[in-house]
Amino acid sequence: MLSSALASITSTSAAVFMSMERVVVVGGGVIGLSVARAITRAKKSIEVFVLEKEQRAGTSTTSRNSGVIHAGLYYNPNSLKNDLCLKGKKRLISYLQERSLPLNVCGKLVVATSPEEHSKLDAIATRCKSNGLEGLQVLTSNEVTSLYESHVSCK
Repeated sequence: MLSSALASITSTSAAVFMSMERVVVVGGGVIGLSVARAITRAKKSIEVFVLEKEQRAGTSTTSRNSGVIHAGLYYNPNSLKNDLCLKGKKRLISYLQERSLPLNVCGKLVVATSPEEHSKLDAIATRCKSNGLEGLQVLTSNEVTSLYESHVSCK
């Protein structure tokens, strides 16, 4: 990850990085720890210090992560946000599978709560197809309540 980032910066910046003996990363959440890991992989001899305001790493914002891997339903096709979402999803799933870590691919249920919202669902479905998302199913109200969620009100 960091190696590919280094390839895209100027040779002067890369030379400065490679000459460093110590680096301080501020924040011991998922991002800070990922950056620290990438730095140590890019340059084995570097000392990396992670500063965290909490008593333990990963107990602030990171600990409140919902654990959802976003599918990219709402992002415009060919946008950077969509591209990063889809690539990140693919990389995260591969990472988890390679390490035999638990993953529950349960899908997402998007419903219309009134007939006026049907056009919004159609737009989301079109965007999903444009973004290359797989597994899209259009369900009736009865199918939603009997198969997935008995307490949802969809029209």
